[in-house]
Amino acid sequence: MINKLLGIAKKNREIIAYVIVGGITTVANIVTYKVLFDYCHVANWTANLIAWVVGVIIAYVLSNKFVFLEDEQNRQSELSKIWKFTSARLVTLAIDEAGMIVMVDSLKLNSDFSKIFMNIIVIVLNYIFSKVFVFRSGKKK
Repeated sequence: MINKLLGIAKKNREIIAYVIVGGITTVANIVTYKVLFDYCHVANWTANLIAWVVGVIIAYVLSNKFVFLEDEQNRQSELSKIWKFTSARLVTLAIDEAGMIVMVDSLKLNSDFSKIFMNIIVIVLNYIFSKVFVFRSGKKK
């Protein structure tokens, strides 16, 4: 039974690692947003943008090292990967910002619910973009 579970975990290592990294990134994003929005009274979209920046930095470092197991590459290759990662995240930022503006500012929905809901959508899209567009070097550790 344990060997079967270990086999399943090994086979799905990348997805499991992404869920863990996504969880860490999501917590950092939500905590940053809440501190800025609820306690510092920063505007909704500004707090969301700053939370996004924090999340992107954490997500890139952890995804590169622990999810997609990318080897260190030359500087140009690494900069290209950072550009692709950030570009993909800009797309999901636009989706996140639009969703937060509609849900919090227009529909007056709870900001905590809205942030969690939008994070679920963003996590799924970010995995797809990272897998297909960013971490495709084929150089694995």
